[in-house]
Amino acid sequence: RQLYVLPISLFGVSLSQASFPALAEEAGSPDKTKFKSILCKSILQIFFFALPASILILILRVPLVRIAFGARSFPWEATLTTGRALAFLALTIAPQAVVQTLTRSLHALKDTKTPVYTGVVTMISFVSLAFIFGRLQWGVVGITLAMSLSNLIDFLLLYWIVRRRVGALGISTRIYKMIFASAVTAIFLWLPMRLLDQLVFDTTRTVPLILLTLTASTVGFSVYLIFSALFRIEELQEVVQIAKKLGNWRKILVSTDEVIETPGSN
Repeated sequence: RQLYVLPISLFGVSLSQASFPALAEEAGSPDKTKFKSILCKSILQIFFFALPASILILILRVPLVRIAFGARSFPWEATLTTGRALAFLALTIAPQAVVQTLTRSLHALKDTKTPVYTGVVTMISFVSLAFIFGRLQWGVVGITLAMSLSNLIDFLLLYWIVRRRVGALGISTRIYKMIFASAVTAIFLWLPMRLLDQLVFDTTRTVPLILLTLTASTVGFSVYLIFSALFRIEELQEVVQIAKKLGNWRKILVSTDEVIETPGSN
């Protein structure tokens, strides 16, 4: 769960917190066009970053578990079990990250009860499914599967409620493009990982294991960026623009007219 929560906190929580003031400002307007625009932009940005992160964790789950919890101290059977559990959790990283924005959008609309109600439904779903899978003797993997399914229910409920409140968001096609690009990324992430694991790196040692993870991740994300460009996913252009601005930080500082005075100056 620690590995699963990391991208949710990194992308879901941070981006939703950044968009919340703008959502709250526009929530009182009778015309919800700008509110929807901000909400859609936030959801798409989270999907753009969280989907490849979930694919990364899904494909590289075993190396990540070994790096995070120790290849020597963590038994191999425990590594495999944790990897299987992480695979189920990884499938709902993106929806769970988007839940952060959907919840804050309802808060901006001064509706704090609906997220509580959906949370209760999610909790009941999780306990019920975990009990059923427990009776099937699925162990900890069944518990994580129950958690993933209940998180998916939480996302679908909130998404449906928000659509009822503000109208259709019109972002399905763009999300499908990201999902397809992520599926292709999974293939190009899995292939180099298997080849490098068998032919190049001795993954019984920590340093080669880290190198394998970094190499496969670089290849996978490169493919994701290429297909994002081919499908003309707009979020990629926004990332490129931000990168250009960060690259010109010296020029921006030099051209600013702001004067910083010392405490003793008049």
